[in-house]
Amino acid sequence: MTHNPEALSKQEPEQEQASSLAPPFPVGALVRLKEAQPYLKTAAPMPMLRPADLVEVGEQGEVLALRPLEQRAVRFRRGQFLLPITALEGAPEASTDPNGAGPEPALPPDHTH
Repeated sequence: MTHNPEALSKQEPEQEQASSLAPPFPVGALVRLKEAQPYLKTAAPMPMLRPADLVEVGEQGEVLALRPLEQRAVRFRRGQFLLPITALEGAPEASTDPNGAGPEPALPPDHTH
């Protein structure tokens, strides 16, 4: 079987279209707040408005759910809030050490028993 370059070029746009259909910031994605909000809306079943200073610009959170109207339910350290995707940006994988040194090395097993 020979490869037809035209057939391959026809498949590429379909693959690009399929990848563009993937929602930005899927569930489990790490995100950061990139712009201050006038207020925050909780992601509870009965949402409440909360002061905007509960989440600082640049604070990292995790996407918990995809919501209508291009919104995401995001867990931050001080609560879970609904935010438009335009107010979010992708965050790099978090390290366990706030200084960025990475995880501590594992200790060897203790064989003194």
